[in-house]
Amino acid sequence: MADGNVMKNLKGFLPSRGRLVHAASAVQTSAPNTTAATQGSEPSLQSPITAAFQSSSNKDDQPWGLKMLHRGQEPIVDVVAVHGLDGHREGTWTDDHKILWLRDLLPSKLPNARIWTWGYDSRTHTGSHHDHLTIKKLYDHGRELVYELDGERRDDNSYQRPIIFIAHSLGGIVVKSALLHSDRVRQGHLEEERSIKLSTYGIIFMGTPHQGAQGVSVGEILRNLAKVRGNTNDSLLKHLEEHSELLQQQSSEFTSISQDFDIKFAYETLPTPIIGGAAKVIVPKWSAVVPGTLDAAEFGISQDHRRMTKFSNSEDQDFIKLSRVLVSMVQKAKFKIETNWQSEGRMKQGRQTYKVSFNIRGVPSVAKYVERHREMQSMEASLLPEDQNKQRRIFVLHGLGGIGKTQLSIAYARKHQKTYTAVFWLNGQSRASDEMLVTKMTMEEGLELLENRIGSAMTGNSQAAELVNRVGGLPLALAQAASYMRETGTSIIEYLQSYNSVWEDLMEDEARSGSCTREYGDRSVYTTWTISFEYVKRKNEDAANMLQVWSYLDNKDIWYDIFNNKNNLNLQCWSSPPEWFRRVVCNKLSFKRITKTLLDYSLIEARHDSDSYGVHPVVHEWCRKTMNADKRHERAFLAITSVASAVPNYGDRDYSTYQRRLLPHANQFFQELMTVLEENLESQQANELYAAFHNLGHLYSSSGISLGAEAEAMYRHAISGREKSLGSHDENTLASIEGLGSVYTRQGKYRDAEAIYQHVLAERTAQFGPDHYKTIQSTFNLASVYLKQDKQVEVEDLSQTLVKWHPNALDPANEKTRLMTLVVLGQLYFDQGKLAESESTILQALAVMREIHTPQEQLIYTVLGRVYLIQERLVEAEATFQRALKECEKVYGLAHELTLVVMEGLGLTFQRQGRLTEAEALYQSSLAGQVRALSLGHSLTLKTREALRICYEKQGKLAQAEALYLQELEFSKNIPDDEKDEYTLDTINDLGVLYQQQGKLTEAEMRFQQALAGSRTVLGLKHELTSRVLDNLRLCYEEQGKLAEAETLYLQELELSKNIPNDEKDESTLDLINELGVLYGKQGKLTEAEMRFQQVLAGSRTVLGLKHRSTLNALNNLRICYKKQGKLAEAEALAQEQST
Repeated sequence: MADGNVMKNLKGFLPSRGRLVHAASAVQTSAPNTTAATQGSEPSLQSPITAAFQSSSNKDDQPWGLKMLHRGQEPIVDVVAVHGLDGHREGTWTDDHKILWLRDLLPSKLPNARIWTWGYDSRTHTGSHHDHLTIKKLYDHGRELVYELDGERRDDNSYQRPIIFIAHSLGGIVVKSALLHSDRVRQGHLEEERSIKLSTYGIIFMGTPHQGAQGVSVGEILRNLAKVRGNTNDSLLKHLEEHSELLQQQSSEFTSISQDFDIKFAYETLPTPIIGGAAKVIVPKWSAVVPGTLDAAEFGISQDHRRMTKFSNSEDQDFIKLSRVLVSMVQKAKFKIETNWQSEGRMKQGRQTYKVSFNIRGVPSVAKYVERHREMQSMEASLLPEDQNKQRRIFVLHGLGGIGKTQLSIAYARKHQKTYTAVFWLNGQSRASDEMLVTKMTMEEGLELLENRIGSAMTGNSQAAELVNRVGGLPLALAQAASYMRETGTSIIEYLQSYNSVWEDLMEDEARSGSCTREYGDRSVYTTWTISFEYVKRKNEDAANMLQVWSYLDNKDIWYDIFNNKNNLNLQCWSSPPEWFRRVVCNKLSFKRITKTLLDYSLIEARHDSDSYGVHPVVHEWCRKTMNADKRHERAFLAITSVASAVPNYGDRDYSTYQRRLLPHANQFFQELMTVLEENLESQQANELYAAFHNLGHLYSSSGISLGAEAEAMYRHAISGREKSLGSHDENTLASIEGLGSVYTRQGKYRDAEAIYQHVLAERTAQFGPDHYKTIQSTFNLASVYLKQDKQVEVEDLSQTLVKWHPNALDPANEKTRLMTLVVLGQLYFDQGKLAESESTILQALAVMREIHTPQEQLIYTVLGRVYLIQERLVEAEATFQRALKECEKVYGLAHELTLVVMEGLGLTFQRQGRLTEAEALYQSSLAGQVRALSLGHSLTLKTREALRICYEKQGKLAQAEALYLQELEFSKNIPDDEKDEYTLDTINDLGVLYQQQGKLTEAEMRFQQALAGSRTVLGLKHELTSRVLDNLRLCYEEQGKLAEAETLYLQELELSKNIPNDEKDESTLDLINELGVLYGKQGKLTEAEMRFQQVLAGSRTVLGLKHRSTLNALNNLRICYKKQGKLAEAEALAQEQST
């Protein structure tokens, strides 16, 4: 069956946006009070991760720095303990009975050990906003540990004594930072601090998250908690996030020195209790143990993360295990550390004995070199000689031409010349074992380079930052641009304008003007890559051709399946692709061959996290702009048709993922390029190009409302071309016209969509007959747009037409039409509120699906779950959604839109059942998936965020609800209020209601005014939302005592009905007049109040009847008004009327 058609129908079963009616006096709910906690006291409220990592409840006068716990008898070793996150230098190691095992138990096992504990500020929270956390990061803590420990040991001349570290949790990362710092210091600069690394024999890591603590991704909980309790040390938390880039970088660097130590890994085996009665293993074994560490051992501790550092007595089996490890280390430490210091002495002597003067004359250098810190650290980690390894080290720098390889090499040689006996500068051509790809400059490095070259400050200069981004941080391009601007007096703004509009002329002009800088000889951006490209072309012309195709795609994520996928297997969508292109993409092996060539010349980069490639932005620009005119058309055509053929079907497993990956490539096909492509095409190529436009229109249309303009442009190109090439009646042309209709529907242009769908339905009825599945699809589209305009008569007519066609569609031989009819009819019933008929029809569709063995029955279960949900048959809804979710995860995966739709439906079911905690968790999970797989502006994402907000509000979590409102409104902050769409204005109004519930009346007033300004212009004075906002703003004014402002709003709204006689006004208008009368009563304007109550009474008696609520209410209000004015006879008469 046709996947796309059925899928599209089922998407329509998503419920329309529903709003709670906000009462005049909302119940105010305040967040529970929390007590701030300082280090050393138990807080009344803890986040799960803080609770899990928190190690201490003790506090002394000086919790930071070294403290000696045991002096030792003629000590031969120093044992140093380092605590973890939110820990304490004594409390971390102390049990509930005040047993500090480092002081009370360990000396009996290690009498000759001097035992230290070291404390540092690892707090994630403070007691108040006046108590500021340290801003130090882990490397700073590590450096401080080295400084303090070296100082203590030099004071008593014990700096060559062996050291054994015991480190818990975050403390292990601090110890690694300390040893890396100690290893990096060299002769003439903090040389004495090298003693710590030389003297360290072993490390026992206890629950250290070497690869990030699982669960720390909930750091957002800590940040939210900090708003109540104090400041949060985000710099520390970032280091603990799962798969943290900084932790991975540190682990890689530490690997190069880890073989110098005896390392043991201890891991927790019990889960740690956290808030809500749950428990989890904070640092699992896979994170606490680093596989492949030379001669390392591992052992488990029979405790959770917090208690694994606490032992009550010497019989504790975990203490016995740990102390045996320490005893073994102490026995081996002396010989190893003595050998270290002997080697260090020989190395120093060798440096003095064999000395060749440093001379790199003739090598080009930069007058004001900008330090490349990351690359320099990588070189140092690999090249700086180790004591135990005297073998020759060979290291190759490679990378894009102009990326800064030469200058980085010179900087390393100058910085570390005293470390080596000699430095020679040679022309290296051979390959070697160690190599490093030199990548782009950081933003800070790029701005510093511009500042040095141009001579003016660049920090905070947005144009300078744009230039760094535009050239991709390429040193050669930045140096060339700066020199050109300095020589010609061109401003950065003017340079950027030229770069964006006349790139090729600018590059040639720079080369001619002598802007090629001294350190790069006579090379420019233009000439550097021309040389590389010509080499590639001679070696593998197919690779050069493919690079030119890539220049028309986005430069960040290019992968094989763009060019050869199941939609275009073996290029079947193309009539005659070039032979070289067919050769390259016929299989992955051929594709890999050309990428290898391009990688060898550093013209592309391999992405480590996926099977894709990237191109440096300046190379990308250079390749496209320097291409011969006769090749541009072919390369661009191959690029656009490749991307279009890769657009996934809705039923594909990785639909949402591929959709998001393809969008950046589609964005490269701007209007000018599409116009050029349509010129000089053969008829078959023209049809392929128009099909590409159609597919790209579908890609944009299905990606969210925000891309409606792009979708409309693509569909219009497809329609225009197909009408000329195929004719206006061709089904392909009609498909593109129908696609444009779907865009208009999403944009709320219902009249335009209606006209399109009427045309398509008439054409398909004439061509295929009334009972063809395509005609039925068109019928549904038209009915849907009628429903959105509340044209119930037209919808009913189409429904009856489908019912008439239904018997013909039940022919078993026509399965596609049969299923389509049932699905469409079921959905129309659903949209009309005919739930019993919808359920019956959907069950029939489900039976047909099973009968024809289609794998898509989970779609029908999703629809059926919606029906049950609307009917409040919650047990059946839950069971149906659970089954649909299981099937969707199996068939489509977690990232697919349909899976996320089901999760949202199940969350609504939980919410209706009062299971708010479960609903909240499901919404959060679904929302996270939607943000990754869809987009922040996708209709489903907006709907789920709204459901989560309501869930928060029902639980009294108003701060979290407010955060979601503000997050959503962030995307429309630059759109004027009078141009915002209905959804955004409705969201602003709801935020005002939330502020009203919180008692924040000033903020509420501001939001209501904002919503009113927009809805009056965009929607009109008579729109339901405009009326609702007016009501809310009036109530807000009244709550603040701003009665004059409230009166003005009443009169403005009543102006709309002033020409309608009182006995013809509707109930809502009469209620409004009555409320105005009440307001006049509050102001003491009794005459005006009397007039309004009389007006209401006259209308309600006629329109609503004597016994209606509004009539009786008006009667009572008028009686009270008479009484207050002293009109007792009139009041008595009304009282008599009330009693009868």
